[in-house]
Amino acid sequence: MTKYILPVIVFFAIACSSNSKEKQTREIEAKTGTIEETWLFKITLNDSVTLPVKATSIKGDDFNFTIHNAEEQIKLKNIQQRGDSIFMEVPVFQTGFEGIYNGDKNFISGVLVKYDAVDYRLPFTAQKTDSNGSGLTKPCCDINKRYKVLFRPGQENEGHAIGEFKQFGNEISGTFMTETGDYRYLSGLLVGNQMRLSAFDGNHLYFFKATVDENGDMNGIFFSGKTRADKWTAEINNTFELADPDKLTYLKEGETELSFSFNTTKEETIEYNREKYLGKVVILQILGSWCPNCMDETKFLHQQYLKHSDEGLEIIGLAFERKRDKAPSYKAIDKMVEDLGMTYPVVFAGSTRMADREKALPQLNKIMSFPTSIYINKKGEIVKIHTGFSGPGTSEYDSFVEETEALIQSMLAD
Repeated sequence: MTKYILPVIVFFAIACSSNSKEKQTREIEAKTGTIEETWLFKITLNDSVTLPVKATSIKGDDFNFTIHNAEEQIKLKNIQQRGDSIFMEVPVFQTGFEGIYNGDKNFISGVLVKYDAVDYRLPFTAQKTDSNGSGLTKPCCDINKRYKVLFRPGQENEGHAIGEFKQFGNEISGTFMTETGDYRYLSGLLVGNQMRLSAFDGNHLYFFKATVDENGDMNGIFFSGKTRADKWTAEINNTFELADPDKLTYLKEGETELSFSFNTTKEETIEYNREKYLGKVVILQILGSWCPNCMDETKFLHQQYLKHSDEGLEIIGLAFERKRDKAPSYKAIDKMVEDLGMTYPVVFAGSTRMADREKALPQLNKIMSFPTSIYINKKGEIVKIHTGFSGPGTSEYDSFVEETEALIQSMLAD
């Protein structure tokens, strides 16, 4: 992979707020009696890229922080202060902030650590701020549109996506939808013809920069994690479509059903075969504790489970983890289950390596995306296999929810 190391101008992107947001904050303060204070976290990805992350805290309570990615809010948990050291855990994922807290100056410095990765420590700072992003150069153009996006254009591993953006003056939010999932909640600024979008969801660290021309088309660099940097382009396109997510994963020729036997983290064996679940509607959810798209799908599927389990809906989560060893994988799965409040069973199906995926479910052509969900009717017939997930940060989420709820109800009524 070619690495592009370019100087990056870091705007006060997702920490800014418009007058309407300030008014909303004042209304909340009036109703609850609490005062929200704004913090700006800066996570250093490499020597030239710093990822801005907006957070808020409640005035007078040093032991709370909530991260904001557009409409998404992630409340940090298990915040502990020992002397001047502070530890903050990100829910669901194996990630945490470890720092030194200067309460008098409202300043924290330290490292963001991914505990399920080898030597993954990124410097960060956090500081209270009262900036509202005023005085910015007016945006060059209107990007409140739908785009055809190319990642790594012209390269052998070129990838396609659909870009969706919402614009309110200088402020923008949006996401990218691909065949394997979406980039969830991104937010930032368009200052003149320079666009910046970013997000930190507990696992992914995304930073997009681009120059926007007079037509609204974009040309930029996408930074992800510690080292990845890819070129990307976007052109306005209202008709471009991705491949059908219901046709990417399927049973191999000659196969008609699935079967498996895996253990939960409590070493309870969950066995699936057609005969055992006849008369039940079953959803097999292929996921991972490290996967933000899986988190979004889990929230949706768990709602369906709570609503329809008494009617015969069964859901089994098949977790594929980054490590083959049970101990760290079980720990990661347990945290995901606890933090998401999951009440349907989740088993450890193996590591994310392709060989382990094929071994776990050899009847499928491939598992190309996390999540992937398999819908099975009362006769044990596979009705649909849905690859990826377009979550609540996309325009497709509401229609997916409506169609999937209708499918589940139809199978239950059959």
